[in-house]
Amino acid sequence: LKTKFNVKDEDSLSSLIVSIKLSNIKYKPKDDKTKCVVKNDHCSSGLIVSIKLSSIKLKTSNPKKDNDVIFTYEEPPNPDNVRRRQRDYIYYPANEEVQRRWCEILNLKFVTAARILPGSPTTPLSDERVPNSTLDVPGDGNCLFYALSYLITGSISQHYELRRAIVSNMPNFEEELFNGTLSATRYSSIYDYINKSKMYRNYVWATDTEIITLTALLGITIYSYSLTPTFVGWARYGTQELYGIPCDTTTPALYLKHVGTNHFQAVKSINIS
Repeated sequence: LKTKFNVKDEDSLSSLIVSIKLSNIKYKPKDDKTKCVVKNDHCSSGLIVSIKLSSIKLKTSNPKKDNDVIFTYEEPPNPDNVRRRQRDYIYYPANEEVQRRWCEILNLKFVTAARILPGSPTTPLSDERVPNSTLDVPGDGNCLFYALSYLITGSISQHYELRRAIVSNMPNFEEELFNGTLSATRYSSIYDYINKSKMYRNYVWATDTEIITLTALLGITIYSYSLTPTFVGWARYGTQELYGIPCDTTTPALYLKHVGTNHFQAVKSINIS
């Protein structure tokens, strides 16, 4: 059985709509709270949330049919759950010098400086400062790599080389990935993930696992503005946060826009007025 329910995002103080399987709920006797892994359109891999078991209600429209059982999780509305800017979210995209350095790390060819609105470590990023110019790319499964290739090299042409660089380096960051996006998944190892996901192939849709790998490779933060049916706002990816270490806000970052359920665009500028 699957259902959807609202869950509070502690980072943004907003709500996400997530799906859950009853079989994923595991708890100890006498415990009223537990944790489980859920999925949502904003985060294509696992998201760990806490559930109060006494808030779970089972309803049936026809007791004679098991298929009619509906599982619901109801969380009382909280007027304080208004979206706010994370104090350390910044708009600080790369310049040509940084792009060239990233290309060297990834063994990519620098093409040209990406036409991106400059920022600084002191330019705050909020949900009101939305992307107002993006580079749209084909939605053929390569979109994340098109967008990142443009932001790093100045061209989308090296999307496959970038995909290959990310996937081939995943084993070097197995601990980070299994502490984060691949925790509580069906994959037994990073090689198991690569083989089953076929992520090394063109036109295979990427997940946040690839984003986290790139942040580890470059030692940077990646911000993504989501405009999806279930979430609107900025999210931040970085391996530091997996260990409770604050992200480095003095280093240039990459900025994406997440549209629909699985399409990515490169952010070229934001509304900073």
